[in-house]
Amino acid sequence: MNQEIHNYDKEVVKVITNSIFKEEITSTQVLKDRVYQNGHDDKDVSDILNVLLYSGIIDMPRYELNGKFREHDFMVNMHKLNEVEREGLI
Repeated sequence: MNQEIHNYDKEVVKVITNSIFKEEITSTQVLKDRVYQNGHDDKDVSDILNVLLYSGIIDMPRYELNGKFREHDFMVNMHKLNEVEREGLI
């Protein structure tokens, strides 16, 4: 996994990765709300999601045929779950 993820508050990263993998949350705003509800600042959520994107843990949704986005902000690569667990992020 990209070592840049370790530059962020580990508890915030855990809230995000647990929400993504265990609760299947794929909305950036819901993740920001979840981080805030857990007593953390949500300012790094988008940056952390970018690190997860570049690490292949999440992926951007594809356009539908009519040009609209799907209902999810991103898709989760469940094949990366072991890697996230190995890093101690879940």
